[in-house]
Amino acid sequence: MRSSLVALICAPLLLVAWLWACTRAPAPAAAPANPVHLDAPPPVAGRAGAFSAERAWADLTALVAVGPRGMGTPGSERARGYIAEQLQSLGIEPELQPAGVMMASDVGSKAELVNLCATIPGGSEDLIVLAAPYDSASRDGIEGVGANQGASGAALLLELARVIAAEPLAYTVQVCFFDGEALLASETAGDAGIGLLGSRASVEELRQRNQLARIRLLIYFDRVSDADLRIARDRASHRIHRNAIWRAAAALGYTDAFPPDIGFEAPVAGHRSFIDHGMRRAVAIIDPHFGAGELGDTLENSSRDSLRTVGRVTLYALEGITRRLAKIDRFSEAPTFDESAAEAASGPEPDAATSPAPTELEAAEPLPVEPNAAAEPDPSDGPLPVEEPVAP
Repeated sequence: MRSSLVALICAPLLLVAWLWACTRAPAPAAAPANPVHLDAPPPVAGRAGAFSAERAWADLTALVAVGPRGMGTPGSERARGYIAEQLQSLGIEPELQPAGVMMASDVGSKAELVNLCATIPGGSEDLIVLAAPYDSASRDGIEGVGANQGASGAALLLELARVIAAEPLAYTVQVCFFDGEALLASETAGDAGIGLLGSRASVEELRQRNQLARIRLLIYFDRVSDADLRIARDRASHRIHRNAIWRAAAALGYTDAFPPDIGFEAPVAGHRSFIDHGMRRAVAIIDPHFGAGELGDTLENSSRDSLRTVGRVTLYALEGITRRLAKIDRFSEAPTFDESAAEAASGPEPDAATSPAPTELEAAEPLPVEPNAAAEPDPSDGPLPVEEPVAP
């Protein structure tokens, strides 16, 4: 009887204690509004942040789906049609620039290539030229689809055009897609090794239009989608503009793709056509280590992350470069300003054929990136447009 009475008294007390404990239990932690994934690309603002690797990858996929795009082939025509359609969707009218080229294998034989260019007006009529090939190469008589070589630069260029068309730069931008750039690896001895035909034709076209002198910077893109991307530090590229691009890569944390401590290389690319003609304000962004007509140059060996890296670095670098050029233009209005002396002082690279080896030429001039440059760019380029993650 006594034990039953104790149970009747304790039961309500235990129930009250249990209810009180439940109300005091900590609530589960709320998930952050914007979780940050360690394997996700860092958030970036401005034009660099607007670059879409997904759209660039879709363009790369579409160009590869065309198949071989050798000069003068139906595949080349279909690729041009796709590029023109994408530009027209941005309200940019493309211009076809056909040019005849002589083939060494048959004296008097002439082939036709077709470059495609479009203009995005900016604050100044002076030009920033962004160029890339869209053709593909062949090896041992077998034509490849050229995902990395040929298609990747063109895909990147289309997405750069989308971003710049939405937010124009201080200078007019001309995007050019070159035909006939891939080396002709045919067994015909006279034609083997011939390439860069489209860029040479473009130089002549610009010369006839008196526009070569208006080019303030030319950037040539090729082989920029390799899954193991490592952009060559090209010794023929303009030193100041090249270093500005490497600083941008360091500021955004992309030093794996743009390593600051690698030696100089001399990749054969279309920027050389302009340099050979005396237009030295040119830079090559190219990974020469994979894709030169190789049969394994397919989508499976390409990466959208590589396209994102090059796209972001280019757009971020262009903001700093155009600010610098605008300052030069303001100073040039002063009566005592000597633009040719300023350009000489800024120092493009000496001609690659006659310059000393890189160890003599620039070994004593390390890339101007501080050890903590991944978090802090050159102060003259303004604040780093990288957003901080939103606090939970």
